[in-house]
Amino acid sequence: MCESNYSRFFSPLLVRSDLLAKARSLKEGNESLNDLVVEAVEQEVRRRRAWTAHQRIIARSEVVKAKTGIQSASTELIRSLRENKGRCD
Repeated sequence: MCESNYSRFFSPLLVRSDLLAKARSLKEGNESLNDLVVEAVEQEVRRRRAWTAHQRIIARSEVVKAKTGIQSASTELIRSLRENKGRCD
């Protein structure tokens, strides 16, 4: 791959020396530093996606609440159905 293509696909990655030292001390026996970093990045991506989904759910809940008002809690209904009270089967 020529230099111009390489720089188009990969950007330099800077890891602070103190963080790199901590990562090296925490990695397990035959685990590579690359594996540790990849796993950490994957975990952070999952966390951020989950946070984004959570924010969308909250926003959608607010839209529904604005349209319909606050709904009564269904806890007692669910509890009674679990206890077979008022079931029709």
